[in-house]
This record gives sequence, structure tokens and C-alpha cells, in this order.
Amino acid sequence: MDKEKIVKTLSESSKKKYKIIGLSLFILIFAYLLFSDFGLITRFSLMYEKSEIEERISTNLDEIEELKEKKKRLESDTIEIERTAREKYGYVKENEKIYVIKENE
Repeated sequence: MDKEKIVKTLSESSKKKYKIIGLSLFILIFAYLLFSDFGLITRFSLMYEKSEIEERISTNLDEIEELKEKKKRLESDTIEIERTAREKYGYVKENEKIYVIKENE
């Protein structure tokens, strides 16, 4: 009977060792999958950065289209040229009075 107890004790201790080794291996693999350069955290941060860059690209493309339209109008539309000159550069026509309105701070 002593042999059976010894064998049983050895098999139980080896099972515990295998469980500990298996759990340790699982933890290492899980940590690698999360925190490595190819891990999930890096992937999610790169996906977020990608979406921000795509949004900026979209915004810039819209701005480029608006600027192209404004350029076209400034090349051909005299009313648009006059409006821009008045608003941006402060040009006035002859005999035209300018009123400056100061806002209280």
C-alpha cells in the first residue's frame, strides 16, 4: 500500500506542476498578445491613429475643394473679387464713407 500512496502522491504533485507550468505559459502568452509590438493594445492604438489620420485627410480634401472653387470665382467673377478686396484688404470706392464700429470689451 505504501507504493500506491507514493505513486498517487507523485502523480498528484506532477499534476500540480503541469497545472502551474500550464498556467504560467498561458499568462506569458496572454501578456505577449496584449503588450508586445504586435499585441492588441498596439493594434487598437494604431487603428485609432489611422481613423484620426483618415479624418484629417477627409477634412483637408474638403478644404482643397473649397479653395479650388474660391480660386475659380476669383479668376472670373468681378463681384467676388471686389467683395474679397473690401473684406480682406479694406479697399473702398471713391467718395465712399467708412464707418468703424468698436465693440466694448
